[in-house]
Amino acid sequence: MIRIDPTPGYENTSTIVLKGHMDMVCEKMPDSRHDFSKDPIRCVIEGEWLHADNTTLGADNDIAIGLAVALVENPKVFHPILELLFTVEEEISLGGAVHLPKGFISGKILVNLASEEDVFIIGCACGIKSNIELPLTFSPIMDKEQAYKITINGLKGGHSGVDIHKNRASANKSLTRLLGDLIETVPFRKADIRGGTAHNAIAREAEVTTLIDNTNKTRLESKIAPFQQVLMDELIGSVDSINFRLTDAQAENAVTDLDSKKIVALLEALPHGVFKMLTTIAGFEETSHNLATLEMKNSKLVIVSSQRSILDSQLVEITRRISAIAHLSGAEVLQVDHYPAWNPKLNSSLWSVVARSMNNYLEPLPALKPFMLA
Repeated sequence: MIRIDPTPGYENTSTIVLKGHMDMVCEKMPDSRHDFSKDPIRCVIEGEWLHADNTTLGADNDIAIGLAVALVENPKVFHPILELLFTVEEEISLGGAVHLPKGFISGKILVNLASEEDVFIIGCACGIKSNIELPLTFSPIMDKEQAYKITINGLKGGHSGVDIHKNRASANKSLTRLLGDLIETVPFRKADIRGGTAHNAIAREAEVTTLIDNTNKTRLESKIAPFQQVLMDELIGSVDSINFRLTDAQAENAVTDLDSKKIVALLEALPHGVFKMLTTIAGFEETSHNLATLEMKNSKLVIVSSQRSILDSQLVEITRRISAIAHLSGAEVLQVDHYPAWNPKLNSSLWSVVARSMNNYLEPLPALKPFMLA
């Protein structure tokens, strides 16, 4: 936290806290060789736009830090005491905010500069992560089995909060649907499966390594192309595209037939997308679930999913449903990183100031909504 002295004459005005976070979601395109652990972000300027070279830029939320510092350095801006609060680990667990010591800031008015759209947010959903672990039994590869990798990519992805209502396809669910179609007609065992990169991102890519009878390759190939077309037909009008690729692979062992079926059943049962829309405000999702990441690790299928809701009661409901599905499959579940809802207060003095200020710049002023001012 950086404390900025007030402009002379504003000593008795209420302290304002300007909040941002310093970490970013580290995503890159499949062909990028960027290493986030050591490489600087390579920026590209095209016209009036600044973006990164095949990686995320980090504008969420470095822009907040830039705005706060620019405000302080501008001699034309008159301000009370400012507390510039910059946190870490926002993208992975809200760790910086969770561990903020009591009394670390003194201001009672806080503006969080983390909105990714041209809106003022005055309310926020609560959320929680579910870590699911399904124990697996492995057995050696038989002479007649051949390993093949099925990869899915080309999807748009997006943020599991602000994009979940846009009906963008999840690579994890799309791959699951293909496996559900295959397991009844082309029996296989799984040697590996992985998909998604972060709990708060809609999965853009996923892959599975399967073992099938070496006489079934033609049948396997004949199933993939038609299923890809099915998904393409479903995505007409969407920003998504979808690509399946089948390649030879290597494997030392694979899970048993029974556990392969368990994996498919569990992934098919787990939901993805908007669970319920708000009944009070048209166009706003109330509760959602993101099937975020999949991987085989330490003889287990490890799944990370995230649940969000405007209502605490509905967060409990969707989280219990996820737990029930997992337990029925024989998996263990641990809920972590819970954060509470931020309920809108339309009668707050800060919101009144914001609304009046916006009225001076926008003609006509868009209709006020309980969660945002467009």
